[in-house]
Amino acid sequence: MAPHKLGFHINAISKPVADAIVRIRPKLIKTLHHDANFWKTARQVLPDTFIVGRLFTPNQEFADDPVKRGRAFAERILKEEVNKFQVDGKPIYNAWESYNEVMSETTPADVQKKYDDFQVAFAEKIRAEGFEAVGMNFSAGNFLGEQFLQNFPGTLETHKYLGFHEYDWPTLDRLHKIGLADGNGGMWLALRYRRIMQKVREKFPNRHTAIVTELGMTQGVVGGPDVGPWNKDNPISPDDYWQSLLWYNSEILKDDFVLGACLFVVGAINPWESFEHLGIMMDKLAAFQKSTPVADSVPHPPDSTPPADTFPPDSNESGLPDADIPPADTAPPPAFPGDAPAPVGGDTVSITMPAEAAAVQTHYVLFPKATPAWWYAAAEDYFEHFGVTRGERLEEAVFLRGTAGHTITCINPSPAVLAKIKRLNPTATLDVITAASPAELADILRGRILQNVAF
Repeated sequence: MAPHKLGFHINAISKPVADAIVRIRPKLIKTLHHDANFWKTARQVLPDTFIVGRLFTPNQEFADDPVKRGRAFAERILKEEVNKFQVDGKPIYNAWESYNEVMSETTPADVQKKYDDFQVAFAEKIRAEGFEAVGMNFSAGNFLGEQFLQNFPGTLETHKYLGFHEYDWPTLDRLHKIGLADGNGGMWLALRYRRIMQKVREKFPNRHTAIVTELGMTQGVVGGPDVGPWNKDNPISPDDYWQSLLWYNSEILKDDFVLGACLFVVGAINPWESFEHLGIMMDKLAAFQKSTPVADSVPHPPDSTPPADTFPPDSNESGLPDADIPPADTAPPPAFPGDAPAPVGGDTVSITMPAEAAAVQTHYVLFPKATPAWWYAAAEDYFEHFGVTRGERLEEAVFLRGTAGHTITCINPSPAVLAKIKRLNPTATLDVITAASPAELADILRGRILQNVAF
């Protein structure tokens, strides 16, 4: 897998967002949508991903009573349902941000110092409950390292994680290149985190981790409207934007104190649709991950591959309890209401179809027993496109009989399961898919959708 530190900034969760998560498996996610069930499942799929929450609030007041305001906002966040659950003994989220783009570098120094008090109070409350706090998160092109040291000393003492927003237009390295040519070192918009952290790290060596909590392109940095690369009036081509992301990624890979950069946005809501990274940019990122295989030192989560053997050692090889396997001399239940069961010979089954079903072609996707939900999420577009039946019961898979043919698509089947299918339904077409992860399954099924071929 080619190395990168590109993560997701998620405004709203959805099926495409779930697909992107299982496909890319980002090491960093920031989310504004805090659905507890969604993130419990995501955490199971991504046990090593650093997840940051941000609670949107239109009221970002702090100056009248910074300490009280900081504690109150932390308490409000801690009441979120997602914080009530754990996965493998740990909270679902790793960290929470406080306020977002709350001031500019021209804000009076005394107000900046009040915000320092706010962030300290917020962090103390958040950290006491087992979360980290991500401080700063000012808008792009604001502040220098000297201001961090002078006006936010408490934040630097209490926070491990510092957040940065980085944008430029029409390339991420535009102003950086201008600065290099002018002899001032660049790093004024994209890579500004590095300019700031140089000063911070002189006083606090190896103390802080930088997170680019927003990364992207906006015309706003050059005096235009705050629209992204896909705006209809002055769009950036996907290829040009991708080259900018490759450059930025190559730079942050040089800094071991940078955890990653969250692409703004993956899962857009109004009015941020022109910033959406789902679709072609996810395709480019997925292809990049596969482009340069390297040793993967991060172990795959326990549920990355459903067990090929879908039955316990003491069962009858089918994954079903003995009572669920029809004895050889007993007729199975009818395939349609009102049908009389057909005679059974040995273990093979022949079922009479009603006339109205004479031309039916049936298709069942058989998953292993106890398949994690993210495998189903990876296949959901396929299910919707072809309208197939799916589940984990071998009984259902083999007893379907379409007079125009029956296909059983088996996901990671064991040899014993395949043998049982061939014995119980020898006329069925077997379609075997082997996938090491939900992301790989999604890629395989996406190819079938594009070709409009179900199996």
